[in-house]
Amino acid sequence: MTMSINNLFSLKILLLITSISLITAAQLCSDACDYRQDGSCDDGGPNAEYKGCRLGSDCMDCGVRNADIYSEKAKFHRLGRFGTLYKLQQKYGYKVPAIMRWNNIWNVKDVEPGMVLAVNPAAAQEVENNILTPENKKRIDRIKVAGRLLATEKLFGNRVKKYVETLNLEETNNKLKKCKTPTYDELIENPLPMIEEPFLSFNELQEKYKPNEENGWWSPTNCEAVDTVAIIIPFRNREHYLQGFLQRMHPLLRKQLLRYQIFVIDQSGKKKFNRAKLLNVGAVEASRVVPFDKSIAKGYRFCFIMHDVDMLSLSDGLPYNCPKENEGGPRHLSVYTVSHKNKCLYKELFGGVAALSYEQFLNVNGYSNKYFGWGGEDDDMSSRIRIGAGMKIVRPRACSGPCRVFSDCMKDLDIIKGYEHVKDEKYGLWYMMGGKVEDVVSKNPYAQFLLYTRAHICKVSFLTILVYLLIYEA
Repeated sequence: MTMSINNLFSLKILLLITSISLITAAQLCSDACDYRQDGSCDDGGPNAEYKGCRLGSDCMDCGVRNADIYSEKAKFHRLGRFGTLYKLQQKYGYKVPAIMRWNNIWNVKDVEPGMVLAVNPAAAQEVENNILTPENKKRIDRIKVAGRLLATEKLFGNRVKKYVETLNLEETNNKLKKCKTPTYDELIENPLPMIEEPFLSFNELQEKYKPNEENGWWSPTNCEAVDTVAIIIPFRNREHYLQGFLQRMHPLLRKQLLRYQIFVIDQSGKKKFNRAKLLNVGAVEASRVVPFDKSIAKGYRFCFIMHDVDMLSLSDGLPYNCPKENEGGPRHLSVYTVSHKNKCLYKELFGGVAALSYEQFLNVNGYSNKYFGWGGEDDDMSSRIRIGAGMKIVRPRACSGPCRVFSDCMKDLDIIKGYEHVKDEKYGLWYMMGGKVEDVVSKNPYAQFLLYTRAHICKVSFLTILVYLLIYEA
């Protein structure tokens, strides 16, 4: 299914204070130390040559440091006449976004001389305890419930009543035996051939991979698919990549015995690309045609896979099924790419390809609609998942990179259950068609400013206020 939309303005919204999920341990790695890149470790930790910098603040020379970041005494700092958040970062080793988050600062212009600021996680815990009185906690809980209800209505539209009725059903009338999820070893036994140019035309692809269910869905014929997967592609002017993507993905998804449909959300007009808003649109449109009795009913799963059109998995064994309740959170699938020299760039990474169950998508109220231009929306979603909703990000393989957005970026990351044994170097490795490496922050400077605020932590109703115009459907 291909759709084209015209971006409309995002409404102004009130940012609501929510709790900060804290952890007891963290991996520290930043280059806030004044003596960085000089060839000697200066962060005061084991084997450090100089004790003047804070633990974990000389990543370039010391590497990642593991520490209980809440065991030290709470530290507060009163800003002087010429004090700045950057100077606090230099002195205490924690990045500006973390200091802003701890002190509920949404705009750097709000920082004034005389302010007393928490400058380490232990102090942030004290600030949180003072803010979150029992009354505030009850108010926040009420806001969360209301936001969830409004988001559900937006996602399912006039089918909300039927959605609720399906949830209450003890069992459905589906007669086929449920499909057994193929194991990793079964999926890689007969690997699919990698695609080669020239790719099949769209007409050839349509003829070869026709849907076999209503509303454009495909499912196995000899068993009932447990997972219903909506592949959401934010799109603009990438027809050649789309041909290659479809040629690779159709046989891969069918091999994994999934009910699936690929939604290509094409942004029209001349406004800057808004990837996040297109993903929200795709989730809404997919939810309004999904068969409830085979996806929402007990014993079934329904999820979205947010998928850049130029990304191709190099392993048939990478699971495209839905995140499970006992996994702890959404899946980030595109951890390592050939174009990034087979490296995971940073731990908070959530871009490229990510899978969220529809419940998880409702819990974070969708992606932020604010990010026009390249980059930032995926880091925003990463923070909304981990800090706002208190969920983990689950991956095929652990990320070996440092923290980038927050210097206390934590261990709230995990491995997909049932795949811990996989050692194949292609598992979790991706090929990026075109192979161009982008610096997402430099492409969209405003994105960094947005990430400094608490918008991504709050229960802002980005899905609820989603507005778009559907121009055509093919």
